[in-house]
Amino acid sequence: MTRTTSVEAGSLRRKDPRTAQGGFVSANVKSLFIGASMLAIGLALAFTAGDVETPIFDLDKVGVVLAVLGGIELLITGGMMVLPSKSKKLERD
Repeated sequence: MTRTTSVEAGSLRRKDPRTAQGGFVSANVKSLFIGASMLAIGLALAFTAGDVETPIFDLDKVGVVLAVLGGIELLITGGMMVLPSKSKKLERD
């Protein structure tokens, strides 16, 4: 007798209690990588795409916006990693 079950995509991965989604990297580290990549891409666009003309928007201004948003994300995520939240302090006590 065989039993068939439906398996969701990604459900075969082992859940790691140290991470948020059960992947290999925690949510804060993912956010740091995203912020750093946004900052790098934004700076690259801001410094190199000044002569490129597009009909809708300037790529150097898009680069500045991406760099600012990436920097903000890095600051907020770094602050969340360095400074523990009040709820975690209450759980420890």
